[in-house]
Amino acid sequence: MRRRTFLQGAALAAGGSIIGCPDGWATPSAVRIGIMAPSHCALPVAYAGARRQFAKDGIRAELVYFDSMPEIVRGLHLGELQFGQLTTPLALALGAGNPKFPPMKVAAAQVLGINGGVLAVSAKSNIATLQDLKGKQIGVHSPYMIHSVILNMLMEKSGLDPSKDLEVTIVPMKDMGSALKEGTVDAVIGPEPLPTLLQHKGLSKTLLITRMFWHNHPCCLLACPVDTFDKSPEMVEQVTLACMTAGLELDGVVTRPDAIAETHAAYPKYGQVPLEQLLSAFQSRRSDFYPFPYQSAGLLVAQQMKSNGLLPPEIDEKQLVADVFRSDLALELVAAAAGRVPGAVAPMSAYREESLEVIGT
Repeated sequence: MRRRTFLQGAALAAGGSIIGCPDGWATPSAVRIGIMAPSHCALPVAYAGARRQFAKDGIRAELVYFDSMPEIVRGLHLGELQFGQLTTPLALALGAGNPKFPPMKVAAAQVLGINGGVLAVSAKSNIATLQDLKGKQIGVHSPYMIHSVILNMLMEKSGLDPSKDLEVTIVPMKDMGSALKEGTVDAVIGPEPLPTLLQHKGLSKTLLITRMFWHNHPCCLLACPVDTFDKSPEMVEQVTLACMTAGLELDGVVTRPDAIAETHAAYPKYGQVPLEQLLSAFQSRRSDFYPFPYQSAGLLVAQQMKSNGLLPPEIDEKQLVADVFRSDLALELVAAAAGRVPGAVAPMSAYREESLEVIGT
């Protein structure tokens, strides 16, 4: 089946394969997708499973849960996974050949989540503005998370030097609550639903939602090895279309609550979080799901990464982003997905105006 034929028939296709039950199952022909649930960016993949969208698009899919993104990278490298949830900076670092990671380049035609980050301070602190962070310790779970990159952008835009005016400490996500409680960090930045859960426990309070600084910024990508992307185009298109359809439904204000509730009921990883807190963490304009990978957004991330020493100084950022963000295919797939979801729209271009502005602090 050629790409154009597939895309033309995608909206009407109904595969005979059946996705595994919510707890997941494997067959030799199953497409294995690594995710970190119950994270914001894993939700479109989980929802595509809960609503049987993979089966409708002819895909046998198995969702595989991981506690860390390096494990997903390893699974992709060894061929144990066909797709994985990777942060945008991590995907770009792989594309640039970072020696800290396996020698593997990845490609993606979908952003899994946009926005979804929170800069939170200890509930016991008197920090009220970004300038109050000077001299403080901020916990991040990895320098390759989008929120760590945004933190550097945010500090520079606010007139602070992140290398001199504050101390950034690596704190695993599972330890962020205890770090705030024990006072080993003054603030943390990370993805939902963790900030909402920390606030509900009385350990933190919100200083800034990342969307208020960079409107509709990307978070994680639905990525696969470049060899898979190039040699198995039909599978890539089918899996991406299923996840894009789920992402567009989640991005709709009207359809989102039911979609979250359905995923919450289907998957224990989401069910372990009280539904009310999940709905609060993933509410519109806090955590969103528009799936298109804008080249302009990827370029802004790559430029900041280079500035912070996370990419080689000689790298061509524009070419790197073009290699990772497969926006040409994404334009076709998101148009097909939008035809399935009432009210959804497709972009006209892979570029948009990206603006950074400190609002609401």
